[in-house]
Amino acid sequence: MTRPRPASKAFVAKLSRDVADRVTPIYSPLIDIVGIHSGLQIAPDHSVIFTSGNGVRHAPRGDGQVAYCVGRATTELAESYGWSAQQAGVDAQSLIEVIIRICPVQRLFYLSGTHIRGSVVGQLRSAGLQVERHAVYDQPLRPLSDAAHSIMQTAPLVCVPLFSPRTAAQFAADVIHPTSVHIVALSDAVAEPLSALGVASVTKAARPDADAMRTAIASVV
Repeated sequence: MTRPRPASKAFVAKLSRDVADRVTPIYSPLIDIVGIHSGLQIAPDHSVIFTSGNGVRHAPRGDGQVAYCVGRATTELAESYGWSAQQAGVDAQSLIEVIIRICPVQRLFYLSGTHIRGSVVGQLRSAGLQVERHAVYDQPLRPLSDAAHSIMQTAPLVCVPLFSPRTAAQFAADVIHPTSVHIVALSDAVAEPLSALGVASVTKAARPDADAMRTAIASVV
C-alpha cells in the first residue's frame, strides 16, 4: 500500500472479506501529506472546490458555504467538515464541466495540494469564472521501504495499488526487477509511467475512485 498510512489502512479495511483473507498488507507510503497553515479564510458568500479528501482535511472548516467536490467520498467528507457539499463529477475534467454549466457568480477558491495535475483554474477562468487556487497541503515523496523492496524480491506474487501519477513515477524510479508485481492503477495517467517497467501486469480501475480500485484489486487477486 503506497498511500499515506491512514488512507491505506482505511482502504484495506473496506476490502471484501474474500480478498482480505488472501492478502497480507505491506505499508510503504510513497508520499506524505503535510498541512500548510496559510491563515486562509473563506467568506460566507464564497464557494470552494475540492478534488481530494486531503484538501478538505487541511482547509478551514466550512460554515455552510458551497463546496464543489470530485467523487462521493470527498463530497461526504466535505459535508462532515461543515460545507454545503455538492458532488460535481467523478474526476477533475467532469468537475470543470459541471461548474461551467452551473456558472456560479460568487468567487471560487480551489483548495488543493502544492502539486496538482490538469488546469482546473485555467479552464474555469477561461469560462469567465472568478477562481483562485490556494495550496493547503504539500505532498513530499518518499522512497519504498526496505520491507517493500524485500517482499518484491522474494514473494512470488505482489499486488501494488497506485493512486496518482506522482506516486506511480516514484514507484517506477525506485523499484528493482518488479517481475512479480501486478499493478492496479487508478487511471490511464497513473498507468502511463509504468509502461516500460517490466511488471507482471497492469490493471486499470474502471473509474477513478476507491470502490473501482477495490474491484480491480479483487480481479487481480
